[in-house]
Amino acid sequence: MEETNMKPEHLNRPDWNSLKKNYSLHDIAEAYFKGRVNQIGLHTEQWGIDMRGNDENLIFDNKMDLRLWEPKGTQDEPDNWPDSRRCDSYYANGQWWLLRSLVDVKSKSSQSWMGKMNLRHLVNYAEWARRYDVPVFVYFTIVDTDSETVGDKNVLIPIEPFDRLDEYLEHFNRDTNNHIEWRDIVDDCDRVTSTFKYRDGNAVIEFDEQYYENFDWFVENVL
Repeated sequence: MEETNMKPEHLNRPDWNSLKKNYSLHDIAEAYFKGRVNQIGLHTEQWGIDMRGNDENLIFDNKMDLRLWEPKGTQDEPDNWPDSRRCDSYYANGQWWLLRSLVDVKSKSSQSWMGKMNLRHLVNYAEWARRYDVPVFVYFTIVDTDSETVGDKNVLIPIEPFDRLDEYLEHFNRDTNNHIEWRDIVDDCDRVTSTFKYRDGNAVIEFDEQYYENFDWFVENVL
């Protein structure tokens, strides 16, 4: 995490980028995703930091929204762990829990923004994918407040480490002077099909649709 000089009011714009409005859409999408996950027996841990009530400087939070845990039951450490023990586990409430996945929720109000997000986020998520031996993915869904619907369109995109990831991490670390050309991400990450600068100055990437997955992928790969 890193403190910035940006104030919350900088994002509370009444026209195109309201922090509170974005959180409202996000809450709906996240609740929908949690509901589907809970139905298949996984526990969702709120991992990212909620900044909507902060009246001081904002921070860059590189965590993803949720960590998904599977209850393993027995009071004895299970002998059927995955082959890799790099997976996090912990003992609580009379049973062991095993980390199964990390996910970030992206709520969109327009189909045109499905599969698009800030390059900085991709870099941070790819680093988590390198640290954890569990599926790491971004979940996109449409939240239509006019028709009061959510989940009509769902896209899950697995995140993997990519070429020159360390250079991108250094670039986005404000304590260094390392510079990288943001357009290079199209060549360095095969999941990215295009990139552009948004009017707030952030570099935005668009995922190649061939990497779009659905909840069948989630069940097969996370469970």
